Amino acid sequence: YTPPPATGTFADVPTSNWMAAWIEQFYKEGITTGCAVSPLRYCPDRSVNRAEMATFVDRAFGFPALP
Repeated sequence: YTPPPATGTFADVPTSNWMAAWIEQFYKEGITTGCAVSPLRYCPDRSVNRAEMATFVDRAFGFPALP
């Protein structure tokens, strides 16, 4: 799978960046929401904490909620 070309959704991820298309696809699928708004930013150089990674994994795989 190759995502569609990047369109510049995030102000801090140039469309020439090798991961831009993947980041934008994650955004379109609701896996990530970015790190800031106005302008919309992704912060690709920022570390991700354990809770944020758990959220990514949960959104990506759609685990069912626990009772």
